[in-house]
Amino acid sequence: MTAERMLDNQALLDGLGQGTLVFDSADRLVMINQAARALLGHDIRAFHINGWPGANGFFERYLADDGETLDQIRARALASERPIRFQIQRNGEIIPCWASAVHREGGEI
Repeated sequence: MTAERMLDNQALLDGLGQGTLVFDSADRLVMINQAARALLGHDIRAFHINGWPGANGFFERYLADDGETLDQIRARALASERPIRFQIQRNGEIIPCWASAVHREGGEI
C-alpha cells in the first residue's frame, strides 16, 4: 500500500466515530483510528507490540459472558460477509463491538 493511500485511509478511519482497529492477515495491527486511541488509551501499546494476540488478551477479559471467545468471534467474522456483533464490559459500561473481515484478492485484511 502506498504512503499516499495509507494517509487517505487513515483520514477516512479518523472520521469515524467508532473505534476501529485493522489487523492484517499476519495478525499485525496496521491501522487504528482516533476514536480507538481515545477509548483504549495506553492499553493500545500491547496491540502495537503483539498484534492480534495482544488485542485478544485485552478484549478477552472484558467480553460479556456469552460463552464465546474472541477467537471464535474472529473466526465467524472471517467466514462471514457481514459484521459479527459482540459486546465488552469495561469500567461498568457495556460497549457494543463488531468484528468483520475485508476480503480482497490475495487474502484478507
